Amino acid sequence: EVLELYSGGENKRKRKRQIAADLKRSCGTMSAGAYEEVDDEDLQVLGTTDCLRISDPADTKRIYLASRRMVEWAIKGGIEALLVDGNFSFTPTPSLPKKLAFQLYTVRVCTRGTSFLLMAALLPSKTAKEYSKLLESLAELFQDFNHSLSGVRIVSDWENGIIKAIRDTVPMMSHEGCLFHALKCTNHKLSHFGLKIAGKSYPVIKEWTNRVRASFFLPRCFFKSAKILEVPVTPIHSQYAACKNFIDYFKDEWMTHPEPMTCKFMVESHRTSNLVESWHRWMMPKYSTKMYFGKNITPFL
Repeated sequence: EVLELYSGGENKRKRKRQIAADLKRSCGTMSAGAYEEVDDEDLQVLGTTDCLRISDPADTKRIYLASRRMVEWAIKGGIEALLVDGNFSFTPTPSLPKKLAFQLYTVRVCTRGTSFLLMAALLPSKTAKEYSKLLESLAELFQDFNHSLSGVRIVSDWENGIIKAIRDTVPMMSHEGCLFHALKCTNHKLSHFGLKIAGKSYPVIKEWTNRVRASFFLPRCFFKSAKILEVPVTPIHSQYAACKNFIDYFKDEWMTHPEPMTCKFMVESHRTSNLVESWHRWMMPKYSTKMYFGKNITPFL
């Protein structure tokens, strides 16, 4: 039902295939490597006895779906983190009189070194009120299974609505911000100030912007030695003002209020909702080989 209604967007086929594959894998009907083989018709074979609609059936604006088996697996395996994220679009469904705005919102659970879909929802808007209703249903779902979410880590993007909803609705959970989303925001601002283009002409700016992007994955004690908060060029340089303006933005947005959400040094897993740390796991064996043994890690990074 969620997939049928949420049919808009450039990547609709990819999203539908991946969610369908997640659901079918949850039911034990397919392997993880068969994502590309999933077609729309395959959605019809999904079992319905295991699926819970935990929203009001009469509410056509909000649809929350969860898998009973996935909740049981999450509790049995031990919840390491819940990853929440959404994708907003319009649904050009022929049966509807006009295009309706929906956000497809998913909750994934991390346990025992893997992650799987726990809950999928259609939301009519991106507001704290809507997110709160969803989180209340999620908490009630686990209560029905006599399981508390107290102390469980929940990772979200930096949208004000979801931040407020998490802190108001499930304050017993440990809230963290997704560093991948923070990196995307920073990349957009670097482009906004023209620093990505400037980096092509000035290597010193390119090197500095690379350090800025890496800063989200570094402990704060390295900020000074890496000169992340220092303008990399002299005041007479044509890009001095752009660099200074970006640093002011970076200090205001990322060095002040989000601090409790980004303090993740020594947390080794699930720091981002796309599990980008898998790249680090790929990198470390290469660094430990004789080719790099004894060399300074800075040029390698």
